[in-house]
Amino acid sequence: MKDDVLQGFKIGADDYITKPFNSEELLYRIQAVLKRSKPLADPKDDIREFFISRYHFNYPLRVLTYNLGGEGEEKWKLSPKEAQLLRIFIGESDRAGHRPLYEVIVEEARKRGMAGATVLRGIMGFGKNSRIHTAKILRLSEDLPLVIEIVDAEERINAFLPDLDAMIHDGLITIEKVRVIAYRHEGDP
Repeated sequence: MKDDVLQGFKIGADDYITKPFNSEELLYRIQAVLKRSKPLADPKDDIREFFISRYHFNYPLRVLTYNLGGEGEEKWKLSPKEAQLLRIFIGESDRAGHRPLYEVIVEEARKRGMAGATVLRGIMGFGKNSRIHTAKILRLSEDLPLVIEIVDAEERINAFLPDLDAMIHDGLITIEKVRVIAYRHEGDP
């Protein structure tokens, strides 16, 4: 078996999975390959479909189908890159010890190697107590609303939640699924 694995990689295989394999594992392996792959220059050269045992993958539609024999089939739709958007709503005056809470949250996200975090400062808002907070000069507020947004993989967001919950005593935390269209930085080609 070791020779088969080595031979597969030698002729250009990107991954190897042994039988019997878990359907969910195969799904995640295909998603990982798709994340790393780039579209081919000529769409005519593009491989459209893959067949592996009872599995059929339609690349243009990004649909993985499992044939259940005489009992029909199961289908999964794969998106290019799925992630979660974590939004944390707090007040500007919220603190963690002697430091602003938003700084502590962003630094902790960075320490964990998360994809990125952005702090947005609101100009007006209210929370559960219905008190208006505004940046208008005539109505000075010492506690403007802040929103911290972090986009990353579901596992990383979920791992961050217990620590985040311990840090936040007054605020709101939301999570929603997002589709990442592009993620680049200066060093990328």
